[in-house]
Amino acid sequence: MLAAMSPQASFKAKRFLTDMGITIYNSVHVESYDGNLLKIDDGTIIKTRNVLWAAGVKGEIPEGLPAEAIARGSRIQTDEINRVKGYQEIFAIGDVSAVVSAENPNGFPGVAQVALQQGKHLAKNLEAIISGQPTTPFKYNDLGTMATIGRNKAVADLKKLRFQGFFAWILWMFVHLMSLAGFSNKSIVFLNWAINYLTRNSDNRLVIRYFDNKTMMVDPIAR
Repeated sequence: MLAAMSPQASFKAKRFLTDMGITIYNSVHVESYDGNLLKIDDGTIIKTRNVLWAAGVKGEIPEGLPAEAIARGSRIQTDEINRVKGYQEIFAIGDVSAVVSAENPNGFPGVAQVALQQGKHLAKNLEAIISGQPTTPFKYNDLGTMATIGRNKAVADLKKLRFQGFFAWILWMFVHLMSLAGFSNKSIVFLNWAINYLTRNSDNRLVIRYFDNKTMMVDPIAR
C-alpha cells in the first residue's frame, strides 16, 4: 500500500483499511470478469456485480511528437529545464512532464507540488532565455507526501517526520485548505467540512434506481 511513501505509512494505511473491513490483495491482477464473477490471477474468484477501476496518472500525448519524446506512462520527456526532448521552444511541466535522469529514471511524482515548483522555475528560465542569460536546472524540493484513508485516518511523510492517524488527518486537511485561493474559498470549504464532520453527513448525493424481481423500475422514494 502506498509504495511511494515510507514503510510506516504503508503499514498503517493497510491496517486502517483492514480495520474498516476491506480485504486487500497485493501483487495480483484481474484475469477476467464476466459481469458476475471476477477472477484474479492468483486463483481467487470474487462474486460481484460491481467493479470499480482506478488507475494512476497517464499523460495525453499531443499529435506530432516523436516516439523518442515519450517516456513511461505516456508522459512527455523533458530536459532539466522542462524543455521537450528534441525541441527548443516547447516546454512541459506537471503530470504530463517526465524529467528523466540517472537519479530519477521515472520522472518526478505526479503531485501538485512538482507542477507548482516547475511552473515558477520555468517562468524564471523563460525570462533568462529571453534576456540571453544562462538557465538553471530544475531541482524538486520534496515537501512531503500525505494520503487520507477515511474519517480521522491519514498518513503523512514530511521530510524525516512520520505521522499517522488523527493528527495526520488534521494536517492533511490544513494543508489542502491553505492551498485554496482566497479567504472566502477557504471559509466555505472549512464550514462544509465542519458541518459534514459534526453531522456525519455529506452534501453529495447519489440516487440509484433499482429493479425488482420482475425487472420493473421501482422509485426508491416511493418504496
